[in-house]
Amino acid sequence: MSETTPQGSQEGVQNTEQKQEIELAANQEKEVSSSFSRMEAEEGHAEAEHGPEMAQESPDGSIEAEEVQEERPERGSDPRPYLILTAVVDAGAKASAVTLSHADAWERAMRAVGQRSVAGMDLVEVRIPANAFNALRNVLKRSPTAVAVYDLFPLAAHLGRRERKVAGQFLAAEGLWALAEEKLIEEVHIRFDTPRSWGDRTPKTVRTRLLELGALELSEQAVEDFRAIKAAWDAEQGILK
Repeated sequence: MSETTPQGSQEGVQNTEQKQEIELAANQEKEVSSSFSRMEAEEGHAEAEHGPEMAQESPDGSIEAEEVQEERPERGSDPRPYLILTAVVDAGAKASAVTLSHADAWERAMRAVGQRSVAGMDLVEVRIPANAFNALRNVLKRSPTAVAVYDLFPLAAHLGRRERKVAGQFLAAEGLWALAEEKLIEEVHIRFDTPRSWGDRTPKTVRTRLLELGALELSEQAVEDFRAIKAAWDAEQGILK
């Protein structure tokens, strides 16, 4: 008949506690991931079921993505701003760390919005190499554990989902280009997810297309509301380094 020594009993308790801590951490991550999944529901589930894009064969035999028609307000009819939460992401970061970071940023943005009325909010990613992100993180004095850098921008409410995505990529890229011009970070190449009908993907073409679409045609109320939202967002940055 075996006997359990005090040391063996203590080790058993420690192992049990460690297992409980691991399970608790896993459950917390699942809860946060579930919260973040709601943020991606419009894009992720829509793409899975019928998608914002459908592949169609072009005359030359190649496959081209074409947006499905989506309901959107007439240009200038919705005075509210549509928010874009841009995320410049460390391409070498773990997916789980990025997901948790996105969830935190989304919650911060929602706190900044408060009771103000907005047409919606999307998160748009721009991924850059790890060495470029490390330089960006140092320049902006972010935490060494940060895997993404975020900012908020307003867009006109009449843009479609894909147009908002391109606009978000362009707005994030402009910030990176400005830092590169000052030699604070190395120049990074950003590939814009533009429709083929836009022609080339050069910054000049993308800027022209966005201006033609009226991406930044904001009402006075939208400008005023966004200023308040951005002030609340920036104020919290002083706490969340």
